[in-house]
Amino acid sequence: MSKVSEELKGLIHQSLNISRTLYPEYELDLRDILNRIYDEEGVKDLGKAMIEKLAEKRDEGRGGWFMEDCEISDLKEMLVKHLDSGDMVDVANFVMMIWNKEQDKT
Repeated sequence: MSKVSEELKGLIHQSLNISRTLYPEYELDLRDILNRIYDEEGVKDLGKAMIEKLAEKRDEGRGGWFMEDCEISDLKEMLVKHLDSGDMVDVANFVMMIWNKEQDKT
């Protein structure tokens, strides 16, 4: 997780502890707040890594997933191969490509 979310998590913990002390009659659920923060920060962090990886691959001459001659079935095969490699940023990028191509068909 990014440093920002860790700092924010600490501030939320402090704020909730103070609020619980001052207003014990109000039920505050830290888990709900942290779920939202971690969901949103996690998507932002992964998105940034995905963009960086795509730029790196473009510099290597890769690209064209959005072209008509790039079949979804080929992207799915590449996705499966990359699952074994353990590089989840590559996996996320292939999922993004497949998802977008499938949206174009609807």
